Amino acid sequence: MEPSPARLAPGHPGERGHRGGNGLTPGAVCLLTGAVGSTYRERLVALDEADRKLTYEILQALLPVRGYRSTLHVQPVADTGGAFLSRHATFDPAEGTNAHQATTVLEAGYAPAIAGLHTITA
Repeated sequence: MEPSPARLAPGHPGERGHRGGNGLTPGAVCLLTGAVGSTYRERLVALDEADRKLTYEILQALLPVRGYRSTLHVQPVADTGGAFLSRHATFDPAEGTNAHQATTVLEAGYAPAIAGLHTITA
């Protein structure tokens, strides 16, 4: 069974839907809502199931960044049976924001989703 995009982001306040295949096809656009009703549009840029990587870009969000693109990579940890998640993101701070301020906001936004990953079972 193929996971849904919502299952890939547990702890995220809620998914409203996606356009483009099953949501896991490069080019698919997901529309998400935040905790206070804000809207986020993200596009899946690449998905490499064999290497367990996905890359997406933010198209629209109330975030202090422009040109945001992120790659998530899940690597197995053999001696524990768990996994290691790494994230690499590039972006430009929005006008009136510096890189540290933008990073602080982004990290706070990722925290619930990363914590929610602990709830996923095979």
